Amino acid sequence: MNGEIKNQEWVSPTLNTTADGALYTNVVDMAKWDASLYTEKVLKKGSLDQMWTAVRLNDGKTAEYGFGWDVTNVNGHRLIEHGGAWQGFTTQISRYVDDKFTVIVLTNLDSEHSEPDKIAHNVAAIYKPAPAPVPTKER
Repeated sequence: MNGEIKNQEWVSPTLNTTADGALYTNVVDMAKWDASLYTEKVLKKGSLDQMWTAVRLNDGKTAEYGFGWDVTNVNGHRLIEHGGAWQGFTTQISRYVDDKFTVIVLTNLDSEHSEPDKIAHNVAAIYKPAPAPVPTKER
């Protein structure tokens, strides 16, 4: 409390049975996943395109969200990204697909003490200044 960083309290592994926050991975696996998304090994191109297209709402407007991915355009560069948090961990994958450049952030802090999206966007700005700056969402 009072801004103090503490370890996550123990949670029974029997609660971690779905991939909505209980997917165990590492940066190497995530890099392989990212590479596979440039191919049709996992999904056909039509499915990927549909997944990464901003959804059209009933009122005709679009929301910058595909099937589980935020879909935006930054300075003419497509950015497809997803973040998550679960039991003391936060993650972010930011894919600058036009540049074939991805930043993956895995932290061992909860969402109150970590902003992996900001980390990913700042790292991207160091290596690929063209798509920077990326506005971050308000918390």
